[in-house]
Amino acid sequence: LKGRKCIGGLDLALVNDLSVCALLFPPDDLKNGIFEVLYRCYVPEDDILLRSKEHRVPYETWRDQGLLIATPGSTTDYDFIREDIATLRKKYQIEELGFDLHLGTDLLSSIEKDGLSVVQVNQGFYLTPAIQRMEKLIKSHRLCTHGNPIANWCISNVTLSFGVRQCRFDKSKSR
Repeated sequence: LKGRKCIGGLDLALVNDLSVCALLFPPDDLKNGIFEVLYRCYVPEDDILLRSKEHRVPYETWRDQGLLIATPGSTTDYDFIREDIATLRKKYQIEELGFDLHLGTDLLSSIEKDGLSVVQVNQGFYLTPAIQRMEKLIKSHRLCTHGNPIANWCISNVTLSFGVRQCRFDKSKSR
Protein backbone atom coordinates (compact mmCIF):
# COMPACT_ATOMS: atom_id res chain seq x y z
CA LEU A 1 0.00 0.00 0.00
CA LYS A 2 3.04 2.25 0.19
CA GLY A 3 2.56 5.34 -1.95
CA ARG A 4 -1.15 4.72 -2.54
CA LYS A 5 -3.94 7.23 -2.02
CA CYS A 6 -6.12 6.78 1.05
CA ILE A 7 -8.59 8.52 3.31
CA GLY A 8 -7.91 8.71 7.05
CA GLY A 9 -10.21 8.69 10.02
CA LEU A 10 -9.15 9.67 13.53
CA ASP A 11 -11.01 8.72 16.71
CA LEU A 12 -9.40 10.15 19.82
CA ALA A 13 -9.67 9.13 23.45
CA LEU A 14 -8.73 10.95 26.61
CA VAL A 15 -8.23 8.32 29.27
CA ASN A 16 -10.04 4.97 29.19
CA ASP A 17 -10.34 4.13 25.51
CA LEU A 18 -8.20 3.52 22.46
CA SER A 19 -7.31 6.27 20.03
CA VAL A 20 -7.29 5.01 16.46
CA CYS A 21 -6.18 6.36 13.11
CA ALA A 22 -7.61 4.24 10.30
CA LEU A 23 -6.49 4.53 6.69
CA LEU A 24 -8.91 3.35 4.00
CA PHE A 25 -7.35 2.44 0.66
CA PRO A 26 -9.92 2.27 -2.13
CA PRO A 27 -9.23 -0.19 -4.95
CA ASP A 28 -8.54 0.86 -8.52
CA ASP A 29 -11.76 -0.96 -9.49
CA LEU A 30 -14.29 0.72 -7.19
CA LYS A 31 -17.11 -1.51 -8.40
CA ASN A 32 -15.50 -4.90 -7.76
CA GLY A 33 -12.18 -4.35 -5.96
CA ILE A 34 -11.18 -4.84 -2.34
CA PHE A 35 -11.08 -1.88 0.06
CA GLU A 36 -8.16 -2.23 2.47
CA VAL A 37 -7.88 -0.69 5.93
CA LEU A 38 -4.77 -0.17 8.03
CA TYR A 39 -5.08 0.73 11.70
CA ARG A 40 -2.82 2.67 14.04
CA CYS A 41 -4.08 2.08 17.58
CA TYR A 42 -2.75 4.10 20.50
CA VAL A 43 -2.98 3.67 24.27
CA PRO A 44 -1.15 5.41 27.13
CA GLU A 45 1.90 3.34 28.17
CA ASP A 46 1.23 3.77 31.90
CA ASP A 47 -2.24 2.26 31.45
CA ILE A 48 -1.50 -0.95 29.51
CA LEU A 49 -1.05 -3.35 32.46
CA LEU A 50 -4.12 -2.08 34.30
CA ARG A 51 -6.29 -2.21 31.18
CA SER A 52 -5.11 -5.71 30.37
CA LYS A 53 -6.23 -6.91 33.80
CA GLU A 54 -9.43 -4.89 34.18
CA HIS A 55 -10.73 -5.33 30.64
CA ARG A 56 -9.33 -8.85 30.18
CA VAL A 57 -8.01 -7.74 26.80
CA PRO A 58 -4.47 -8.58 25.58
CA TYR A 59 -3.15 -5.02 25.32
CA GLU A 60 0.34 -6.16 26.34
CA THR A 61 0.42 -8.84 23.65
CA TRP A 62 -0.84 -6.42 21.02
CA ARG A 63 1.82 -3.90 22.05
CA ASP A 64 4.54 -6.57 21.89
CA GLN A 65 3.32 -7.60 18.43
CA GLY A 66 3.54 -3.98 17.22
CA LEU A 67 -0.21 -3.69 16.73
CA LEU A 68 -0.80 -1.32 19.65
CA ILE A 69 1.32 1.80 19.97
CA ALA A 70 2.12 2.88 23.52
CA THR A 71 2.14 6.65 23.90
CA PRO A 72 4.12 8.26 26.73
CA GLY A 73 2.36 8.89 30.05
CA SER A 74 -0.98 8.08 31.60
CA THR A 75 -3.27 9.95 29.20
CA THR A 76 -3.46 10.07 25.43
CA ASP A 77 -0.48 11.99 24.04
CA TYR A 78 -1.88 13.95 21.11
CA ASP A 79 1.54 15.31 20.11
CA PHE A 80 2.77 11.72 19.69
CA ILE A 81 -0.24 10.94 17.47
CA ARG A 82 0.38 14.09 15.43
CA GLU A 83 3.99 13.01 14.80
CA ASP A 84 2.86 9.51 13.87
CA ILE A 85 0.36 10.90 11.36
CA ALA A 86 3.17 13.03 9.88
CA THR A 87 5.22 9.83 9.48
CA LEU A 88 2.26 8.07 7.84
CA ARG A 89 1.95 10.96 5.37
CA LYS A 90 5.50 10.26 4.18
CA LYS A 91 4.54 6.67 3.40
CA TYR A 92 0.96 7.03 2.09
CA GLN A 93 -0.93 9.67 0.12
CA ILE A 94 -3.48 10.64 2.78
CA GLU A 95 -5.94 12.87 0.94
CA GLU A 96 -7.93 13.96 3.99
CA LEU A 97 -8.51 13.06 7.62
CA GLY A 98 -12.03 12.72 9.02
CA PHE A 99 -12.53 13.37 12.73
CA ASP A 100 -15.15 13.65 15.45
CA LEU A 101 -15.14 17.16 16.88
CA HIS A 102 -15.73 15.75 20.39
CA LEU A 103 -12.01 15.75 21.26
CA GLY A 104 -8.75 17.09 19.96
CA THR A 105 -9.64 20.38 18.29
CA ASP A 106 -6.12 21.69 19.00
CA LEU A 107 -4.56 18.53 17.54
CA LEU A 108 -6.69 18.73 14.41
CA SER A 109 -5.87 22.40 13.98
CA SER A 110 -2.17 21.49 14.17
CA ILE A 111 -2.58 18.67 11.65
CA GLU A 112 -4.34 21.06 9.31
CA LYS A 113 -1.46 23.55 9.71
CA ASP A 114 0.87 20.66 8.76
CA GLY A 115 -0.90 20.66 5.39
CA LEU A 116 -3.38 17.79 5.72
CA SER A 117 -7.01 18.50 4.91
CA VAL A 118 -9.24 17.69 7.93
CA VAL A 119 -12.98 17.13 7.69
CA GLN A 120 -15.45 16.96 10.56
CA VAL A 121 -17.54 13.78 10.56
CA ASN A 122 -20.78 13.98 12.51
CA GLN A 123 -21.60 10.95 14.65
CA GLY A 124 -24.83 9.11 15.40
CA PHE A 125 -27.48 8.68 12.72
CA TYR A 126 -25.47 10.95 10.38
CA LEU A 127 -23.25 7.91 9.74
CA THR A 128 -26.10 5.83 8.30
CA PRO A 129 -24.88 5.93 4.65
CA ALA A 130 -21.33 5.03 5.68
CA ILE A 131 -22.51 2.19 7.93
CA GLN A 132 -24.70 0.79 5.16
CA ARG A 133 -21.85 0.95 2.66
CA MET A 134 -19.50 -0.75 5.11
CA GLU A 135 -22.07 -3.48 5.71
CA LYS A 136 -22.32 -4.10 1.94
CA LEU A 137 -18.54 -4.30 1.64
CA ILE A 138 -18.32 -6.77 4.52
CA LYS A 139 -21.13 -8.97 3.20
CA SER A 140 -19.61 -9.01 -0.28
CA HIS A 141 -16.13 -9.83 1.14
CA ARG A 142 -14.73 -6.59 -0.23
CA LEU A 143 -13.36 -5.10 3.00
CA CYS A 144 -9.94 -6.28 4.15
CA THR A 145 -8.69 -5.41 7.63
CA HIS A 146 -5.65 -7.67 7.24
CA GLY A 147 -6.86 -9.71 10.22
CA ASN A 148 -6.07 -6.95 12.69
CA PRO A 149 -7.15 -8.38 16.08
CA ILE A 150 -7.67 -4.94 17.61
CA ALA A 151 -10.03 -3.92 14.81
CA ASN A 152 -11.85 -7.24 15.16
CA TRP A 153 -12.18 -6.73 18.93
CA CYS A 154 -13.42 -3.14 18.53
CA ILE A 155 -15.96 -4.15 15.89
CA SER A 156 -17.19 -7.00 18.10
CA ASN A 157 -17.95 -4.46 20.85
CA VAL A 158 -20.40 -2.51 18.69
CA THR A 159 -23.99 -3.18 17.79
CA LEU A 160 -26.33 -1.18 15.59
CA SER A 161 -29.29 0.81 16.86
CA PHE A 162 -32.00 1.53 14.35
CA GLY A 163 -34.23 4.52 13.80
CA VAL A 164 -36.98 4.79 11.19
CA ARG A 165 -34.63 4.58 8.18
CA GLN A 166 -31.37 5.15 9.97
CA CYS A 167 -28.81 3.27 12.01
CA ARG A 168 -25.97 4.22 14.30
CA PHE A 169 -23.21 2.51 16.24
CA ASP A 170 -24.10 1.61 19.82
CA LYS A 171 -21.45 0.67 22.40
CA SER A 172 -23.86 0.41 25.34
CA LYS A 173 -23.71 -3.40 25.26
CA SER A 174 -19.93 -3.62 24.97
CA ARG A 175 -18.10 -5.11 27.87
